[in-house]
Amino acid sequence: MNLDIKIDSKAIERQLDDLARKQIPFATAMAINDVSRHARTDLRDTMQSVFENPVPYTLNSVRLKLATKARPVATVAISDDPDKGIPPAKYLSPEILGGPRNHKRFEKALQIKGIMPAGTYAVPGDGAPINGNGNIPGSFLVRLLSYFQAFSETGYRANMTQKRIAKLAKVGVSTRGYKKINGVVYFAANGRGKTVHLAPGIYAKSGTHGAIITPVILFVQSPTYKARFPFGAVVEESVEKNFDRFMRARLDQAIATAK
Repeated sequence: MNLDIKIDSKAIERQLDDLARKQIPFATAMAINDVSRHARTDLRDTMQSVFENPVPYTLNSVRLKLATKARPVATVAISDDPDKGIPPAKYLSPEILGGPRNHKRFEKALQIKGIMPAGTYAVPGDGAPINGNGNIPGSFLVRLLSYFQAFSETGYRANMTQKRIAKLAKVGVSTRGYKKINGVVYFAANGRGKTVHLAPGIYAKSGTHGAIITPVILFVQSPTYKARFPFGAVVEESVEKNFDRFMRARLDQAIATAK
């Protein structure tokens, strides 16, 4: 997901004198950089309008490779850097191209553990904590992976011990002598056995005999996304609308400072 911005300056050169013509390569490169920066701003504005409360990681995912006098081409792209989690290019691809989204890391971990059926996707249940961006906090997802000991062998130290799980449950006895979960116990439902009456997912239970049951994660069939982030169209429109004024300004500047 990247677009190169380059301009054919031959038509402009034919209208200029020798001094101005000599400044064309430098002015063109600077104007291309100006318009690519403007396109990045337009892409961020579009994200704000088509996504609900996009996180800064998404808003800052547009990367630029600027033009030079020797290489008068700028590239506008969505970052594919995985250093801070799932690369934006990966999770934004369905929003740009349409189709099913890719599985997230915690989904893959749950599937490897056999908790989440292959081919399904995780969505928040009624009991899931939601942050200001409308997403389940990563800390909660880590907690679930740790609870179900779904971290890989290299990360086994992050998996909860049975002692920690018991401490989280805070099991006690009610005033009537019944077993009571004062904390929380998580369990997975797969639509079979004792959980046949529950939709597939992860649930939290608490209260006397664990009678209070709330879904925190539900497993659903592949959601299909309709393309709603017109990355290419936004860049092309921004270039078409703004390049002329940037080029005029940069050419005037180059001529004024020419030796």
